[in-house]
Amino acid sequence: LAHFAIGTASGQRLDQLTTSGALAHEGQLAQAATLVVTTVNVPVVAAVLGMAALLVVLRRRARLLLPLGVLVVGANLSTQAIKHLVISREALGPGIDVTPNSFPSGHTTLAASAVIALVLASGRARGVVAILGALWTAGAGIGTLVVGWHRPSDVVGAILVVAAWTFLVLAVDGAHTRRRRARAAPRPDL
Repeated sequence: LAHFAIGTASGQRLDQLTTSGALAHEGQLAQAATLVVTTVNVPVVAAVLGMAALLVVLRRRARLLLPLGVLVVGANLSTQAIKHLVISREALGPGIDVTPNSFPSGHTTLAASAVIALVLASGRARGVVAILGALWTAGAGIGTLVVGWHRPSDVVGAILVVAAWTFLVLAVDGAHTRRRRARAAPRPDL
């Protein structure tokens, strides 16, 4: 995604055209998205993560605190490292705006990683929390386009970063759970 959107003139043009369209849109969706993006702030994200931690403790699954913390911190640190250390942006064609790199979106990463932590902590309410969280994350991502902070590829890149960390944490946690169950299983008498 980064190679196409940032490393090719076609990708840069597509991002720029979509961004221009998002900036020009002034309908109700744009107004709602602008409002939603303002909710991606420290107090709101702290409240979402606090709810996730509380649910994990109430469900007596405190061992999930570490993997969920790794997911949130890992995704957000990765986003900042990619944005500031790995990718640089230069205009690759005529008429392409030269703007600083913004890939991937930190706001979208923050919202998505907090939501995933809450979804994984939610137990039976997981489906409802996932739907509401997806709406909030989508609103935040669209909001960053509407206010001109990010390009579409930045938002998609942020979702991919969070997805990668989610799959990594789930794989490690699943392997750990299988090993623990195997050790606890009764051994057959020989």
